[in-house]
Amino acid sequence: MVSTTLCSSPPPLLCFVLIIIIFFASGDGGAAAAALELDTQAAYLANMKEQFAGPGMSRWWDFMSPAPDYCSFHGIACDRSGNVTGIDVTSWRLVGRLPPGVCAALPALRELRMAYNDVRGGFPLGVLNLSYSGVSGAVPPNLSRLRALRVLDLSNNLFTGAFPTSIANVTSLEVVNLNENPGFDVWRPPESLFVPLRRIRVLILSTTSMRGGIPAWFGNMTSLTDLELSGNFLTGRIPESLARLPRLQFLELYYNELEGGVPAELGNLTQLTDMDLSENRLTGGIPDSLCALRNLRVLQIYTNRLTGPIPAVLGNSTQLRILSVYRNQLTGEIPADLGRYSDLNVIEVSENQLTGPLPPYACANGQLQYILVLSNLLTGPILPAYAECTPLLRFRVSNNHLEGDVPPGIFGLPHASIVDLSYNHFTGPVAATVAGATNLTSLFASNNRMSGQLPPEIAAASGLGNRLNGSIPETLAGLKALNVLNLSDNALSGEIPESLCKLLPNSLDFSNNNLSGPVPLQLIKEGLLESVAGNPGLCVAFRLNLTDPALPLCPRPSLRRGLARNVWVVGVCALVCAVAMLALARRWVLRARRCAEQEGALALSPASSASYDVRSFHKLSFEQHEILEALIDKNIVGHGGSGTVYKIELSSGELVAVKKLWLSSSKRLLRGPSSKQVDWAAAAAMTNTTNTRDSTTSDAGRTTKDDSSGEPKVLVADHHHASPPPPPP
Repeated sequence: MVSTTLCSSPPPLLCFVLIIIIFFASGDGGAAAAALELDTQAAYLANMKEQFAGPGMSRWWDFMSPAPDYCSFHGIACDRSGNVTGIDVTSWRLVGRLPPGVCAALPALRELRMAYNDVRGGFPLGVLNLSYSGVSGAVPPNLSRLRALRVLDLSNNLFTGAFPTSIANVTSLEVVNLNENPGFDVWRPPESLFVPLRRIRVLILSTTSMRGGIPAWFGNMTSLTDLELSGNFLTGRIPESLARLPRLQFLELYYNELEGGVPAELGNLTQLTDMDLSENRLTGGIPDSLCALRNLRVLQIYTNRLTGPIPAVLGNSTQLRILSVYRNQLTGEIPADLGRYSDLNVIEVSENQLTGPLPPYACANGQLQYILVLSNLLTGPILPAYAECTPLLRFRVSNNHLEGDVPPGIFGLPHASIVDLSYNHFTGPVAATVAGATNLTSLFASNNRMSGQLPPEIAAASGLGNRLNGSIPETLAGLKALNVLNLSDNALSGEIPESLCKLLPNSLDFSNNNLSGPVPLQLIKEGLLESVAGNPGLCVAFRLNLTDPALPLCPRPSLRRGLARNVWVVGVCALVCAVAMLALARRWVLRARRCAEQEGALALSPASSASYDVRSFHKLSFEQHEILEALIDKNIVGHGGSGTVYKIELSSGELVAVKKLWLSSSKRLLRGPSSKQVDWAAAAAMTNTTNTRDSTTSDAGRTTKDDSSGEPKVLVADHHHASPPPPPP
């Protein structure tokens, strides 16, 4: 009797088996379940009934009919498509073995409950694969209950929390794949976790938040054939102990922070086929012993700090498919025999300091698809053998010192998408064979010594073009000598400038872009709508005939939109005017206030130069200035409630009394010709007497305050109204 559980511990006295297995597919599991063979499910359930003795299984009946309705059986749960999703036989007192192949026969099964039964032989689960399922949360902590588990694949999910150390007790494991689970807590692999797994062959722990150095005890896991620790934050040196893994075929340590040299001891890995140490900080040279491995198919050590040559012994390899060592500091020549004895597929040695010629046998076996040797110091010509290498997809030799005529076949490689010859010393023309480059999208030949005309056949390379974006500049209309303007097959946007119609009747082509807006009227009249085809955003203001290309009519401006725009403009103008008026009013008030203050100050000064209007109610022989010049303190003879009284002697010898009146604040703004404010007026005066009195009650001496002239008044009274002056206040 074996107890196996995934989610709970068995009771001590009873055989308790509770297993919950969750199968996730990419997307909705119902879509995959719809394709299941229902008769296969019926066969497995029938076999399960035979394997377990006991009265409980009598609840499952009618397996003899062609289409048994097992979804109605007690303890069976199905989805809408008739696929078994759950089996619950808890406490049925069953005795026997669970038939093998439960996962294959019931792939939609999510729950299997067999608690309180006698299940012998353990649970036959050999594979638990939840890869690419989007599962989140922590990994169940008791995976160790799955004693028969051979394959655990939880890769490419969203697991979080602690790394599942319980797998150390599943000694039957042969494959552990937790690739691409970056949500794990930061962890360092303890020796107690993996060394007990003596059967393990594949250990993939890439991108699992592993830190620290690569433990030397990995060299004790002698059953390993695949060790992948890439995409972590591993530091330090590559341990030499890894050379003690005699069965190792795949060693993937890329995208880490490893330092030091590549151990020469790795040449002892005689079964090694694929090694990737790229994107680290490795220094030193590439070991000859590593390049001499017979089974080596892939050698990738790009983006490091390696120096020295590419070992010549690599040219003797019969298995090498991919050599990728770009972005290092390698020197010397590319091995001359590279690709001579193997089906070489990729050469990537760009951004080094390599010298010498291109390897002559790189395409000897007709398998080369990529040759990327950019930014080196290579010399010599392009050999004709490369022109005959028809599988090539990319031929990039720019930024070198290559020379000579380019073989015509290079321009006509039938499958190549990029041919890059720029920044060399090539001579000769672009060959007419370019017509055969049906997949060519980019041809770079700038900064060479090439000559001749572009062959007309280049038009047959239909995929060749630019991807210019942005708008068409109106300044092109200034090219008066321009005969052809072809901007087709780009990514230009915006409207076609009207100014370009000045170039007509020359050839214009704006087809196959992202242009929008109305087609210029002149292009329509000249029947050139074909030259703007392939621009879904273009429209025409009208149609000349029914044979025009199917360009839509431009939408007319909406009346409501026009009114709304006008209202908006009027509103803005009104707001501006209101602000301007407020500013002017404020300025006027401030100016008036300043003038009032200044005039008040001048009015209080006897020497004021203000202009006054002296009006007499009795004819007197004096000039106006005689009165104004005599309004000084020494001539004051008294003060009254409404003003000050002055005694003035005229040039004729006559004496007059003048009274300066104080006006209330509400009536004091009396403006004279000088626009200055004053606060007083003259009162009645008397001739030939020195006696005055504070009185303005007589008709002849009444003060006038509303004269239409707007000037302050000096009123001189008849001498018959004289009276003694009042006592001082």
